[in-house]
Amino acid sequence: MLGKGYMLEKRFPVVPPQAFTANGTANGVITIPDTTLFKVKQDVFIAGAALPTLDKLEVKNVLSRTQMVIGPDGGAMNLTTDLSLYTTAANSVVFCPAEQKRPAINQDEYERAVYEEEPIVAKRVILVDDLGNKYTQANPLPVDATVSVVVPPVTVDLDAMTPPNRPDPDNVLIVGSEDGTKGGLKRAVKIDANGNTNVINMGGLVPKVFDDIKLTYSTVAGQQVVTVAEYRVGGGSGTLVATLTLSYDVNANLTEVART
Repeated sequence: MLGKGYMLEKRFPVVPPQAFTANGTANGVITIPDTTLFKVKQDVFIAGAALPTLDKLEVKNVLSRTQMVIGPDGGAMNLTTDLSLYTTAANSVVFCPAEQKRPAINQDEYERAVYEEEPIVAKRVILVDDLGNKYTQANPLPVDATVSVVVPPVTVDLDAMTPPNRPDPDNVLIVGSEDGTKGGLKRAVKIDANGNTNVINMGGLVPKVFDDIKLTYSTVAGQQVVTVAEYRVGGGSGTLVATLTLSYDVNANLTEVART
């Protein structure tokens, strides 16, 4: 069985009846589901219920995937046939009942058809669709493919993003080491609650920018010592930027300072 749009090397193939999807027009335009089954200069027949079968016709022009122009066989390309009587109500059809020889093309006309004008000056070979239109961004090459892509988990080893140097990702724009080395002093660009951009030292216990320190005292070994230090920007009720928790041994000696 011949597939869609199939053409023999020297002959046009048989095309079974194709039903009209709109009424024929006085200037020979017919509308069918698929015009790519036909070629210009191909002889065709048109028939309809209680209407004579027209058998001396040919395709004059293929306007689109659904419309083409029909005219008298062998006549000038601008001659058309009145097909207004052939309607959808009359179950009108167009068909090609037998294989037919393809029309010859003059060698000079062929050379002219494939010649590209200056400044290219070359024979052109281009991709076109089954209506002869070039493939462009508006008329893309049809591609029917199923692609399955599996992306494995990606792990990025950034020492500036691992504890204890990891900054809050919601308010840090850039993070890196001061001298470009993995073990270098870490700094980050941070936007505070007031919309100001600050550079913070991620390797220090507290950020450079703060304007208030609130201390909490506790009794250890009978001594009053600082156990919590809160650093804020914007005064005592401002934004908390760091908290230091101080730990002591049984003799009230400072043993550890942890930042949160």
